[in-house]
Amino acid sequence: MAYAWFVCPYILVRSDAVFHLRHCAMNNFTAQIKAEGGTWSETEVIGNVALVKVRASETLLALINAEVGFLRITNHYVLSDSLSDMGVAVRNGIQNKLLELGYTQAEINAALGSNLAGWRSRTFLDLLRFIATRRISPRWDSVLGQIVFDGTTQTPKSVNLVDQEVI
Repeated sequence: MAYAWFVCPYILVRSDAVFHLRHCAMNNFTAQIKAEGGTWSETEVIGNVALVKVRASETLLALINAEVGFLRITNHYVLSDSLSDMGVAVRNGIQNKLLELGYTQAEINAALGSNLAGWRSRTFLDLLRFIATRRISPRWDSVLGQIVFDGTTQTPKSVNLVDQEVI
């Protein structure tokens, strides 16, 4: 078994006049993960996505990574790992995803550094903690017919707890 961390979307799975349900898209892989004896855990972050740790075979992790909207966050999984081996393409991919989710460049620079050298001086935990800085409480907007994120800012479940739930 192998481990990986992903950013993946939430999806609306049921919506009617009274009941609106969304779940982490990793749930679509739950049967396959469990069939291998694996598991996963998540914490919701801004941008209608979750930060997810998965234990599964490398084959299944590659299949999950190929899913549209999913981003495997480097090949690290141990929180204390240094990001000293991070390449520019990996950094740019993660940074672009963070900007897409709603983090600002100033926030990213303050937490992780403004250049590759800054990112390389951080740990994997630093990166994950930044991603899990906050989430916005969702609500159903009946006029728009969709879930919107204009509620209160909340603190997500801790990265350390997600990590501990997937051993």
